Amino acid sequence: MIDKEKIAGCAKKTFLALKNPFNTVKSVNPLVINKVCRLDEAYYLGVKDTKAIPSSLIDKMSVAGFLRHTTDFMTAGGRAVDIYLKNPLTTSFMSGSSAASALNVFYRINDCAIASDGGGSVLAPAASLNLYSFISPLIASDFVKQFVKTSTDGISFYPSIGFIASGLDILLKMFAAAYPAFSATLKNSIAETSVLLPSQSAKDIYKPSFNYVYEKLLSAKCKIETIETPDIFGERKPLISFLNETVRDGKILISIEGPIDQNGIGDGIYGCFDERTKEIQKKSGKGFLRVVNMAKLTAVGVPLKELGIAAFIICQNSETEIAKAFSAAKTLQTSLPPQVEAYFSNLDMYF
Repeated sequence: MIDKEKIAGCAKKTFLALKNPFNTVKSVNPLVINKVCRLDEAYYLGVKDTKAIPSSLIDKMSVAGFLRHTTDFMTAGGRAVDIYLKNPLTTSFMSGSSAASALNVFYRINDCAIASDGGGSVLAPAASLNLYSFISPLIASDFVKQFVKTSTDGISFYPSIGFIASGLDILLKMFAAAYPAFSATLKNSIAETSVLLPSQSAKDIYKPSFNYVYEKLLSAKCKIETIETPDIFGERKPLISFLNETVRDGKILISIEGPIDQNGIGDGIYGCFDERTKEIQKKSGKGFLRVVNMAKLTAVGVPLKELGIAAFIICQNSETEIAKAFSAAKTLQTSLPPQVEAYFSNLDMYF
């Protein structure tokens, strides 16, 4: 039997994508609804407009029910802020360079998105909208190595593939679809796991979030250690070295960061002028999220209760460690305020 309510909802997503009121959609595949009708479980997928995402991965995701609905604009030059798109919650410029993909998930045009992350391009825009995110060098690893770039501070890197989703359950299914070897380890527990919490995450505006994370991890019977780190909002090279030296031997690190691009402009071009602009850049709330990919590690981004503040769970690139990270994410997950859900989940308001 055809689920008329489901079909109507999918049609509204496509109508909104075609209308493109937010200037986030480069192209739409309206016929995707034909596939939705034949699947018990399906998700509308946005794909960032970048050569770093292989078509073979999109095909693999579609077999698992993640159906390409839109191609999403990428920030010009892959910049860390998008001067053409606004964050609907803060009215400030969106974090880049996967801003359009994140917005299309937030506005319910898509259920999820696949994008690329060089220096926080997936993790930051997702966190700025209180969405879930994930990046890992395990995804299409051989393919992405050809896209080497140099950051604004002179670091050579190639991207990781990542995901953005409205819920943690979708995020987990996306990784299992992209990396089938992971499915056997989904039920791992985080109990007895060594979790490192940067001391900087316990200070100032982060104190309420830190207390929430600490109590949740304690109730999950984790082994918690608060550690000193380099200034997480400072230069990237010391942070890369720190992560590579610390996130090992079964330990995961959880860094509380943000509010993303609310109190500063987290963009290397802006920050390169002088000490004043560099200090404003540091106030953007972007810390370890800028270097997870450069350190070639995996991360799960979990939005916390405050606007634009997230916990980034950083781990090694093995199925076992990633399963721990997802278990930690389940422990920490929160929900959006009902006012946000009521306003932005109502597709009828756009017609």
